[in-house]
Amino acid sequence: MKDATNKEYLSDGKWKPVKTVVEHIKVKGASDFYDTVRYTHHGPIVYDPQFHGEDEKSLYAFRWIAHEPAEEIVTFYKLNKAKNYDDYMEALNHFGSPAQNFAFASVQGDIAMRIQGRYPVRRQQEGRFVLDGTKTAYEWQAFIPNEQNVMYKNPARGFVSSANQYPADATYPYYVTAVNFEAYRNRRINQVLSRLDSATVRDMMNLQFDTYNLKAAESVPLFLSHLDTTALNETETKAWQLLKSWDFYYHTDSEAASYHEAWWRAINTLTWDEMRDSKMALETPTAFTTIKLIKEQPNLSFFDVQGTAEKETATDVIRRAFREGVQTVEKWKAEKGKAPRWADYKDTYIGHLLRQEPLSVHVEHGGHGDAVNASSRTHGPSWRMVVSLEKEGVQAWGIYPGGQSGNPGSPFYNNMIAYWAKGAYFKLPFYRADRVAASAITTLTLKPASE
Repeated sequence: MKDATNKEYLSDGKWKPVKTVVEHIKVKGASDFYDTVRYTHHGPIVYDPQFHGEDEKSLYAFRWIAHEPAEEIVTFYKLNKAKNYDDYMEALNHFGSPAQNFAFASVQGDIAMRIQGRYPVRRQQEGRFVLDGTKTAYEWQAFIPNEQNVMYKNPARGFVSSANQYPADATYPYYVTAVNFEAYRNRRINQVLSRLDSATVRDMMNLQFDTYNLKAAESVPLFLSHLDTTALNETETKAWQLLKSWDFYYHTDSEAASYHEAWWRAINTLTWDEMRDSKMALETPTAFTTIKLIKEQPNLSFFDVQGTAEKETATDVIRRAFREGVQTVEKWKAEKGKAPRWADYKDTYIGHLLRQEPLSVHVEHGGHGDAVNASSRTHGPSWRMVVSLEKEGVQAWGIYPGGQSGNPGSPFYNNMIAYWAKGAYFKLPFYRADRVAASAITTLTLKPASE
């Protein structure tokens, strides 16, 4: 900025005026709120020191594809009328943001996946760090053409899949980056599908409810090999025995899953304490990267725990984390007065949008963020659906963690949650006027008020 007034900003050696927009927000039962937002040609200044105070993010402008015009409504209008693969492809050409994985299947036997969005062409490493906004040379120069977005049609393996993994292989000509790509769920999906000769509806339902944790399967044997079992106390030995015989499924009754979760969190915290203690907003490396470093670079300086006189290695971190993890679970057991079943330890909580406890629900549910049934405490699969495309008629089944009514006093407010938690599905009838009339419980007619 040119001076403390923050009314002009530098771009290629020239001072440009900052655009100021006052957003008028009406608040029920209170005075109107006025939010002043300032813009450069990049986009809004999201951390304005005049309103948020000074910090390392002050005066950074933010460019986002979603702020730019697009035709997403046209996409869904055309998809609803599409009859084949070509119609599907043409409809997606209108979609800009947020980028989505669009799956396709037809009764003719075609399958496809297209990752559609408006993507800037990035140079190597661009997008990983903040760029100098005073030079237009650092700005986006072009966008990936729609026809060159990542897409697949009828792959030889016989299926397409997506779980937020890295979207392409090394042959893709454009640089792709993000804060975090998923590394386990998609590989588990592919693992299961590759073993099926002819997938049934039940196979797909079982897959969506699958709680096998590939991250645990690949890391727990490694972690256990670093432990000195002769130095374990009685409680730690019991935890070690549970983990040694664990099948890596995060089902509701698993106690090993709870011990593993506490152990992993302690490993992650001790390893990346340098970043967590930093005043800068730093992202810690992914679980995949952390495990890879433990395996390949156990003497890496990051394994040295801050605040101790010793220089720790990965082995030291794993052993200390195991003790801390067991203590965490034992403390939980003492407070709750029961065994650390995974469903209880995780305590899945389906929160209402208003964040109101009386409108929310605690539910007994397995799964894990790294499993196909990606259920953590507060996040999970909000919609499960299986569709069978048959020439004589499409069939579909679905379930979501809620109910058909938004009224908390209605018996249909949360009546589907128990079914969702155990992996059940409801048959989805396709709309027919006579079928709707025959199955209706009540009807509601809305009429305009008389003049």
